[in-house]
Amino acid sequence: MRFTNGRLMAGATQAALAEAAGVSRSLVGMLERDELEDPGVIELARLAAAVGLDLSLRAFPADAVLRDTAQVQLLSRLRAQCHSSLAWTLEAMVAPGDRRAFDALIGREPDAAAVESIARLRDVQRQIRPIHAKLETSGLPAVILLIAATRGNRVALRDAGRQLRDTFPLGSRAVLAMLRRGETPAQSGIVIL
Repeated sequence: MRFTNGRLMAGATQAALAEAAGVSRSLVGMLERDELEDPGVIELARLAAAVGLDLSLRAFPADAVLRDTAQVQLLSRLRAQCHSSLAWTLEAMVAPGDRRAFDALIGREPDAAAVESIARLRDVQRQIRPIHAKLETSGLPAVILLIAATRGNRVALRDAGRQLRDTFPLGSRAVLAMLRRGETPAQSGIVIL
């Protein structure tokens, strides 16, 4: 990173910039010559501020990192509970031409059940609304709301109470019992795993 232009436009010497930023003069010199591999974000921010610049950092997802690990683990736990005769489709399209997808589809259409997994339940209305919209578009009979068994999620489910029970009338025991028998539920339900 080069601060030479900013320093020169500010009319400052390397020593003056170093003093204003609270860093060593040698650090300023090494930065200007691109001799530092990792100068440190704090030092860069101080130097930028001292010459009237705003330091901007951006973070991008790495290609090699699996960002939905918690959801994949949830889906794997649910799949392990299902009878071997039940078909599984991951990232199942909602409808032809629709770019949305369910996390999984259990069974065969038209009697299949969609699965939407939520590792962390935060804003119930905001998280559930798009699931309803996808279910309506799909024409499927039911969606299984798969929730991670955490204390925070249990509190959120308790607080949502009737709002969720009316929409997802089947509980974990009922849904899991059907899936273990090789049946897909005809009503929506919540599974906590």
